[in-house]
Amino acid sequence: MLTNGPTLGAKFDVTYDSIDVLKSGKITELPSHVGLYSFVPKEAFQGMISTFELWFEEGVFDFKSEKLLNAVFPEIKPWTVKDILQTAWGKGA
Repeated sequence: MLTNGPTLGAKFDVTYDSIDVLKSGKITELPSHVGLYSFVPKEAFQGMISTFELWFEEGVFDFKSEKLLNAVFPEIKPWTVKDILQTAWGKGA
């Protein structure tokens, strides 16, 4: 039982930043951002995060891309987690 964790069914305020807002280097500020401003200036932090959000929107991190190593090198069969565990620790009991 969680005593200090999040409450199940808790509601969140959801905000969507428009592409125009992101292109201006701005984002919706979250409470956790404020503490970071002593390490990274607010404008720089928001500019960096807005860039990542634009990249997500543009599909830069789309894992179905033909640029994945599996597509570039189809002759190489990647290992699964199961393959790695069985090789490292044997096939088990």
